[in-house]
Order: sequence, then structure tokens, then C-alpha cells
Amino acid sequence: METKTIILSLDLETTGLIPGKHVPISIGAVKLDEHNEYRSSENSFYVQLEWDSLIVDPKAMKINGLDIANPPGCGPFDCNSLPADEALYKFKEWLGTDSFVAMGKNVGSFDLPMLRAVWEPRMKCSWPFGYRSIELNTLFFTLSELLNRQFDDVKNEITRRAWCKVGCFENLGNLITHHALGDAWWNVFAWQNCLEWLRELEA
Repeated sequence: METKTIILSLDLETTGLIPGKHVPISIGAVKLDEHNEYRSSENSFYVQLEWDSLIVDPKAMKINGLDIANPPGCGPFDCNSLPADEALYKFKEWLGTDSFVAMGKNVGSFDLPMLRAVWEPRMKCSWPFGYRSIELNTLFFTLSELLNRQFDDVKNEITRRAWCKVGCFENLGNLITHHALGDAWWNVFAWQNCLEWLRELEA
């Protein structure tokens, strides 16, 4: 059976910034279709990971707002909380056998190394991501050069547009700002805004 390469928007919330020392405590992901577009919220995945022991950076926990002392904590998706290994296997099952290119704000430099550090010691299957990734910040820099605008101006405009779409999209309007699934959907809408802007420039 031939596998397809699919863009997967990926975001993690973690206990800190160092892979192998800190760990993911939630995974949010959205699969795009063969046209690099989303179909519905059914294409998305979310799970919280419960660990037996943790090394925590208080700054990271202040940002993500997750209650790791009393899992699953509260929130719109609080039922999706599992022991870490079960959560990773649930993610693996959702991914299936397709090949993925991960897309996100800092996905290649942060999210993938953080996920891989816990995936490889625990999972009896191959790593589902290759060495390619789509970095949204690179697209923001590209657009800022093409438009002769400041990077922050371009990023802020795309951020505003993307969060407006997240807030209006099906059941996502009640997500807190730093929520792995909310940020995964933000990636999708930011990606689409970048493509629309590039098409307008090409025309």
C-alpha cells in the first residue's frame, strides 16, 4: 500500500525547553488534506500526557496553564488525559501509516526534537516524521522581504487574522491562548494566510 505525504500541523505544550530533560504534557495536531487544506475539526487530535515524575520550568508552566498535579485539570478538552505511554500510542494510532511533514511556528527546532526525545525510548515503531518541516516564521520572513515590511508587522497581522479564524471555527472558540490544539489550528490558518498572500504577490 502506497503511503501519502501529508502536512501535519503540530504543537506541544511542555514542562520546559530542553528535550530529554523536559517533556511534552500535551499534543495538538491537525491533518491537512491532499490540497493542503483542512476539512473539519474531525481532522484534529488532542491529548494530555500524565507522567510519573517531571522536571518543571515554572516559566513554561505559567505559559501553558496546565494543572499537572491534578490531571486532567480543567478546560474544554479535559477528558483527553492519559498516562504518557498510552497518550503516545493513541497519537501513533491517530497518525496511521502515512508519511508526514510537520508544520508550525518552531516545529523543526522545538516541537519535533521535544517529541522525538520521548518517542524513541518508548515507541516500538519508526519515527513518523522525516527531516523536513515547514517553519511558519521562515514564511513570515519571506513575506516581510517581498512586501518590504517589518517582520513583526507581517507576523502580527497574520497572527491576528489566524486567531480570528480559530475563534470562529466550530468548537475552538473557547480554547485558551496557549493550548496545543488551539495553536495547531492557529498554524493551519496562518499557513493559509501565507499562501494567500504569496499567491496575491505572484498575480
